[in-house]
Amino acid sequence: MRSIMTFVTGALLCVPAMYATTIVNTSGNLTGGDSIDAQAAFTFGNGTIQITLTNLITDQTDVGQDINGISFTIPGTYGANIGLVSTFSATDRSNINVNVAGGWSSAADSTNHWLFTNASNNFDLTTIGNPGAQYTIIGGPNSGNNEYTNANGSLKPGNPHEPFLAVSATWTLSVAGVTAADEASLSNVMFSFGTAANEGGAQTGHSSTVPEPMSLALMGGGLLLIGMYRKFTR
Repeated sequence: MRSIMTFVTGALLCVPAMYATTIVNTSGNLTGGDSIDAQAAFTFGNGTIQITLTNLITDQTDVGQDINGISFTIPGTYGANIGLVSTFSATDRSNINVNVAGGWSSAADSTNHWLFTNASNNFDLTTIGNPGAQYTIIGGPNSGNNEYTNANGSLKPGNPHEPFLAVSATWTLSVAGVTAADEASLSNVMFSFGTAANEGGAQTGHSSTVPEPMSLALMGGGLLLIGMYRKFTR
């Protein structure tokens, strides 16, 4: 039992160093009236920041509701443009046909098309700068019939903005000097939408931190073993 307690103590001491995920959401309406619903998941590691952007809107009307970027601030002072994208994963979506179930083309995409820049500790990840602002993140189809029923010409085949990224995309950013602890001080998270910089106005995010599953499992297992130890040593 003593060896078990030694393991549990060591494991629990490691929990604060394990990574958590900060979820940041925004919803409402852009200045032009388009509704939006978006989420960003940040996971900080030592020298890395993983970001997953998800467009939660369904059966949208136009490309103005697509996510085109996100910006954020973290502690510390960094040289300008010191980061880079080390991994990327998403699915391209194009040739969207209205009122057709599954009426679009899809292709896995591991080539990053977004720009990652920073000025000191203010970071920006955006697709603005691509021709036609391609690779914005489009929301999903109508959940009932798997169709886009409201799409206007800005989403239909032949528009200059396709391909889109389907629903979500994940980047791993390499930022020397960043640590897992910096996630607790993540701030000024702002979402951008549409096909132009600041189209519709930047949208402030609201965050909550969710421990990643391994931390939860370890803490739960540790508490269970502590309870067993107390039971058998009475």
